[in-house]
Amino acid sequence: MSPYPRGGGGHTRAGSGTASWKYVVAYIIGSLWLLQGAFLVITAVLGSALVPGPFAAFGFCIGLVGLLYGAAGLGVLLRRSWGPSIIRVICWIRIVFGGIGLIFSFGDGSTLGGIAYSIFDILLAVFTIWILKETEDAYVY
Repeated sequence: MSPYPRGGGGHTRAGSGTASWKYVVAYIIGSLWLLQGAFLVITAVLGSALVPGPFAAFGFCIGLVGLLYGAAGLGVLLRRSWGPSIIRVICWIRIVFGGIGLIFSFGDGSTLGGIAYSIFDILLAVFTIWILKETEDAYVY
C-alpha cells in the first residue's frame, strides 16, 4: 500500500493535458536565465572596476544585457507573460546568428567542435521556445 494519495497529486494541471515536467523545465530555464543575468551583471561591475578607461563602456553594455536576462528569468519564475516573450526574442536572435555561424563554419573549415556548438545552440534555443510555448497557459497577462 502506497503512502501517497491516488489521483493527479499535482502531476498535471487541472483542465490541461500538459505534464508537470514541462513546468519544471520552464522553471529551470527561468532560473538559469536569472543566474546568467546575475553572473553578467557581476562580471560587468568587476570588469569596469578592474579595467578603467574606454573599455569600461563594454562593462556597462554587458551589465545591461545581464539585467535583461535576469528580468526575463524572473518573469518566467513569477509567471509573467513578458518574461517568456523576452526569452523568445533572444532565442530567435540566437537561432539566426547560430545559423549564420553554422553556414560560415562549413565555409571556412572550422573544427567539428565549432560546428557542434552552433548546432547545439540552435537546438537549445528551439527547445527553449517550445517549452515556453507549451507552458504559456500558466502565465499572467
